[in-house]
Amino acid sequence: MIERRKEPRTRSYLGGTIAFNGRRSTADCLIRNTSNSGVKLAVDNNAFIPDAFELHVPQRQGAYRAQMKWRSKSEAGVEIERFADADTPIPLGPARRIKQLERENAFLRHRLTGEAE
Repeated sequence: MIERRKEPRTRSYLGGTIAFNGRRSTADCLIRNTSNSGVKLAVDNNAFIPDAFELHVPQRQGAYRAQMKWRSKSEAGVEIERFADADTPIPLGPARRIKQLERENAFLRHRLTGEAE
C-alpha cells in the first residue's frame, strides 16, 4: 500500500464536536488519529456534515477550522487549522446559554416597555 500522507499520524481516542450552520447544528465525533495538519474522524452517518465546519476538542481545549478531504460511511479525513486566539469561538454550551439569555432579556424588555425589539 502506498503511503500518501505528508506527515505521520498518531493514534488517538478523543471526543469532539462538529459544529456547522452557524453553530446551530452539531454532531459528536471520535478523533481516531491526528497529525499537525489533519485528523481522522469516526462519525455516524457523516453524509449531512458539510465540507467545511468547526471541530471542537474539549480535551485539548481547542477549536479548529476543518475542511473535509475524504469521507466514507462512518469515517472522514479532515484538514485542520487552529483558530487564532481572537477568532476562537465561544464553547457551544456557553454560546447556547448566551442566546437563551438574550431571548429572555428581549422578552422581558418587551414586557416592560410594551415595544417590540
